[in-house]
Amino acid sequence: MKTFAGIGRDALSHLFTKKKIFSFSVDEKQGIVRIYPRVITISKKPIDLGREYLAYMVGIANREKNHKIFLWDIELGLNEIQLTANENEGKLIDLIIRTQSITPTHVVIAEKEEWNDSPMFQWDVKLEFAKRGVELAQPCSVERITIYSLNDGQKQAIVQKK
Repeated sequence: MKTFAGIGRDALSHLFTKKKIFSFSVDEKQGIVRIYPRVITISKKPIDLGREYLAYMVGIANREKNHKIFLWDIELGLNEIQLTANENEGKLIDLIIRTQSITPTHVVIAEKEEWNDSPMFQWDVKLEFAKRGVELAQPCSVERITIYSLNDGQKQAIVQKK
């Protein structure tokens, strides 16, 4: 029998295979930057509520990745946390408390990585496509979606901090 969290993860996974999340850059539209298929992961590890999220922007030093954060609960559905530089940034737990009156059951983190963004670029997707004849030197981008279910301890921490 499926749990509520399991049903939520399945529904979110299906939704994010189709949902448009990030806009295309000029280079992506022109084919200069190769766009790899979206990678959706259902995390088995709990999310770090203390991790900081900034309003990342491509092309600005130390802000290489694009991030989008979505919260989901049965009563309010899917809501995006709008990250705004110098206004709505910070620890995930604080962002959740600021933007949602009800404690969510799931958190979805969407990241758009570009090949030349960072020396920390994860090569797993690129190497997989290299096996299929894709040139490794071509700049590329990939969207990584990670779906987290909040456990009871995390939900309690959010409630206590409110």
